[in-house]
Amino acid sequence: MVNVKLEPVIAKGSFRQIRKNEKEKERFCVITGAALYVCKNIPISKNLKICNLFALVDLRKFEMLDEECFLFSFKSGKISLASLDPVPFLHRSLNYLKTLLPQYHNAKIIVPPSININPNNVIRNQFMNLVVSYCHSNSVPLEISVYSSLKNSTRRNKTLKILRKTYSEGMLKALMCSLEYTSQIQNVLIGGKNFPHFYSNINTILNRNKNIISLHLYHYEKNDEFTRFINCLNDSSIHFLTLERIIITDKMTDDLINSLSQTHIKKLTLLESPLGKDTAERIFSNIESFKQIEYLSINNDKTIKEIYKSDSKTIKGNENNNQNLIKTFCTSLNQLILITGLTCLSLIDLQIDINMIFKSISKIESCMINYIDLSGNFCSKDFKGNCIFPPALTTIILRDVYWSRNSLSRFIGKQQFQSMVSMDLTNIKMKEDREEYFYSTFPEVPPSPMVYSIHWNSNRVSAPQLKFFAKYKLLRELSMNDCTFVKHESNDIFNSMLMMIQSLNLSGISLKKTMKPFKSRLMIEGMPILKLHQTLTNIDISDNAIGDEGIELVIKLLQENQKIAFISFDGSDPQKSSIYVNAMQSLANLPQLINILKPKNDIKKIASSSRRAERDLKKSWKRISENLHRRNGFDDEETESTTNSTLFSMASDSQSFYESAQPDKILTAYWDLADDSPFENNQQEWNKLSRMFSFDNITSM
Repeated sequence: MVNVKLEPVIAKGSFRQIRKNEKEKERFCVITGAALYVCKNIPISKNLKICNLFALVDLRKFEMLDEECFLFSFKSGKISLASLDPVPFLHRSLNYLKTLLPQYHNAKIIVPPSININPNNVIRNQFMNLVVSYCHSNSVPLEISVYSSLKNSTRRNKTLKILRKTYSEGMLKALMCSLEYTSQIQNVLIGGKNFPHFYSNINTILNRNKNIISLHLYHYEKNDEFTRFINCLNDSSIHFLTLERIIITDKMTDDLINSLSQTHIKKLTLLESPLGKDTAERIFSNIESFKQIEYLSINNDKTIKEIYKSDSKTIKGNENNNQNLIKTFCTSLNQLILITGLTCLSLIDLQIDINMIFKSISKIESCMINYIDLSGNFCSKDFKGNCIFPPALTTIILRDVYWSRNSLSRFIGKQQFQSMVSMDLTNIKMKEDREEYFYSTFPEVPPSPMVYSIHWNSNRVSAPQLKFFAKYKLLRELSMNDCTFVKHESNDIFNSMLMMIQSLNLSGISLKKTMKPFKSRLMIEGMPILKLHQTLTNIDISDNAIGDEGIELVIKLLQENQKIAFISFDGSDPQKSSIYVNAMQSLANLPQLINILKPKNDIKKIASSSRRAERDLKKSWKRISENLHRRNGFDDEETESTTNSTLFSMASDSQSFYESAQPDKILTAYWDLADDSPFENNQQEWNKLSRMFSFDNITSM
């Protein structure tokens, strides 16, 4: 069986097969998105006996032999076909082939004067059609589950992930070959410990395909062909290069440094790719090679961690190579900021002193950095809170930072900003004896009003802190997920939370799990404030166990305050199926909603209570999804789009569709002869062809 969802029909028709010194035979031919099928019988029934199958990627030549006869030459053979009027079939076929196969493919397609090629044709799922075709070419089974997963990963500029452990060697070959010719894939992640011919395969792809702009190399420890790969980058279109868990030798470092300035790379990320002391020093002392880099990210480098760890144990006054390397690193960072247009700097989990980085960017008046991520590091007691951050800086990510002594109090209570900034202070770390003092001694007013977003997730909260946050008059986004508080302060915290929400002109607030101890009280007492709020559009109150009463109040809130367009309330602990079903039905009728985080846990709980509830919930969610897709302009196939939270942007066994023909087995195919065309246009022509080859027309011939 041939699945038209995997292989959409492009063109079809009845022909005479011409063979030298042989009698002509009637054939019914179908070109799908991946192959040319030559069938023995005309389609009076839906089952057609296939006598030949040619993968389109194996096309070597097409030419007209005369006005009625034409020749397809493939790697696996040739076929000559004839009909009184081949133009409709060839028009669709050749337009498709010229779009599917780029000019650098070795197919020679001689287009006859009677055929007009539309240069603006666009093929939906070109990459997937190439993959299926290469599977045909190499007799590789393609499971529907694998196809669906791949197709989903190619939508909406997602990153295509090709990992060794996920695919067979034959499937890997099909994917890599398809990458050579597709124009639809821009972001690729490739890797795996034993990936066959890793760098040489990537070289081949980049030499041919100039559409890939983001390349992520993952978990490969050999350095074979790395020099050729680096040289290949010079002529590629790669702008974003990530090396994750790649062993970088001194030779590889030299190759990278020598070629980097000749590439188009603007974003370089080293993720868990250990540099080694000599390698790190090579990079830091050749910073001139990085002059075109705009985004630099070094994440979890064990070398730099060890340098700081050993330096902290060095006897004062003792000359130490690690200490020299730290100085080199600081100097190099200053030079990097000076000589480049660096706009994003990410130094994550390196155990470096963020005070040192803050000082570096404060010293340079021309600093263009607008995004800085120093998560997983520490802030020393030397931080005074008087850095002069550049006006360009708008995003500061400080997750999992260990704050010494009063450094965090100084950052929050003294540090000023020259532009509106977003701060992420998730999972603050400090000594226990400092924590109580910190949460009880917030200043009266913020040192700077220039803060529009705060992420305070996985932290403790206190009443003084909430009162302090309430005075950020320009604050627009606040995320306080999974926060804790001292039990005896709960009433003060609840009241301070509501007061803060009421006093701020927030557009979005996220309190996931934080208010769970209060259950339905959150909505009962919060309702008067939330329904009158003039600026709130995004609310996430998931995992707060608000119960049936809280769920009903959520619906009432959305009905009364139609400014709220984004809502998430999964984990509400519903008890009565009738209340929850009614709530979901009401959601489907709210015209202002743009996004809803699908309440999977609550739906699962209520659906398990009865068949009727399951049926009603499925129907309601389908209607909700359709409404959201229509309002957001999503593709109908993007069924999971409603499951992705957009509150804050900061940051199997399956049947094989293909079976090789065996001598004792008759291969059959089935197509829906009215299947949609994969072209973006030409719908009228396709309807005409569908009528031409309708059952009535064929049987009346």
